[in-house]
Amino acid sequence: MTCRQKSNPGRRNRPGEGNAAPVQAVTHKRQVSAAAPALNATEQGLAENQHRLREASRSVERPLDQLAAIAAAHLRFHLENPGMLSRLGPADGRSAAAREPERARIARLLETMVGEVAEAIERAVGEGEARPVDPLATAIFLWGAWNGAIELHARGLLGEPDLRAALDQGRELLTEGLRSRA
Repeated sequence: MTCRQKSNPGRRNRPGEGNAAPVQAVTHKRQVSAAAPALNATEQGLAENQHRLREASRSVERPLDQLAAIAAAHLRFHLENPGMLSRLGPADGRSAAAREPERARIARLLETMVGEVAEAIERAVGEGEARPVDPLATAIFLWGAWNGAIELHARGLLGEPDLRAALDQGRELLTEGLRSRA
């Protein structure tokens, strides 16, 4: 797995990012690797992404802010780990039956991450911050939209500035579109 924090001395920390983030990420990466030696690189990468999304969600209190933080963390993870989405499909020549246990583990990791997005949406609706929507259907759509833009970037069809602009616009549409009108 090639999860690593990139150093950029001129860049300011974003909300929720502290100076300890690189150390925490390295420590968590070691924990994931040590605790789950049977996981392949894709599964380890997804577990690392899941950890980062949880940390981002915990960094803010309001549910719609949590969604924005999750989206930003998901983008950062994929910019630091290009091609991760491409590795989710079958590319190793093994039969479908041979890949099934791995596919099931990956599906559970993805379901958990999408479920956490849905939980944030559900909290936003419950607290009156967001208008009533189906949290799971909304989370699935958001996950697909985020990953679609990330995959366009990974295939060289969308430059990084355009990817960031598209996802920033998406976050605005998300928070304003879900915001309660009351």
